[in-house]
Amino acid sequence: MTRTRWLTLGLMLLPACGGAMGMDRGPIEVVETPPPPPAEVVVDAPIQEVLTRRPQLPREVRIGVVFRTAPNGEWRWTFEERQQIVSAADGLAHVTMFPISQRLATGHDLMQSRVVAAQHGAHAVLIVEGAAEEETRDNGWVATYPLLLPILFAPGQELDLLFTTDARLYDVRNGFMYAAAESEALEEQQRAHVWIDGEAATREARRRAVELLTGELTERLEAILGHRPGADEPDAYEAGSGEAGANEAGANEAGGAEDHAGESAAGDVTGTSAGAVDEARPDEGSVPTSAL
Repeated sequence: MTRTRWLTLGLMLLPACGGAMGMDRGPIEVVETPPPPPAEVVVDAPIQEVLTRRPQLPREVRIGVVFRTAPNGEWRWTFEERQQIVSAADGLAHVTMFPISQRLATGHDLMQSRVVAAQHGAHAVLIVEGAAEEETRDNGWVATYPLLLPILFAPGQELDLLFTTDARLYDVRNGFMYAAAESEALEEQQRAHVWIDGEAATREARRRAVELLTGELTERLEAILGHRPGADEPDAYEAGSGEAGANEAGANEAGGAEDHAGESAAGDVTGTSAGAVDEARPDEGSVPTSAL
């Protein structure tokens, strides 16, 4: 026991040992790592088809507007709202925007909208959609309803109606998307249950959302159609016609000048010939000296 104790004490007094080893090559100069070779870009066929589309609007642009109403018929665009959205391009030169017949644009398919716009002679089609989201909840005033009288005037219900609008501008011929705009407006009501008016809230929220959408559309249309290179220059056919007319007018003027010069030269020659004849012809009243 004593021997074991002294052995344990001796091991505890031994110094701790350890070490490490290795090597290095000294300072290494910086070597630029070449970039990896470019990987082959793989694009799915539908995405590749979309990326190959290009804008192709003429100098004078006609934009047809398709208004899509709610599928369930909860609301519809008013005449004033449609007129306001159509007026978004009033300040742009060479741009005409008009509504497309609602009886023809009945579907929600993009291709169908493009076909209907082509029938109206439009170069681009603007699709305008809207959606209303309604949320109602009760508040603490509901606790007074058991008294019956507060049911008519205690604002125990709250209504939040969010109306969102979305507009997208596509090329009629190839479906290229030129611009997109969206807006939203929130209308809140806190009234008694019997006085909550969801239709009035929808109208007010839609009205303000249309105002915001019109302003956003004006900015987007100004950005893509307001400062187009060559928009103020005449078309190639018109320029060629004007140049041809100018050349023809120049040719006529040159021809007239030549004719005038010819007439002047002829007059000079005629005058000279007449003068020579007059000089050569003796005066009828005079008598030559030799005759005397």
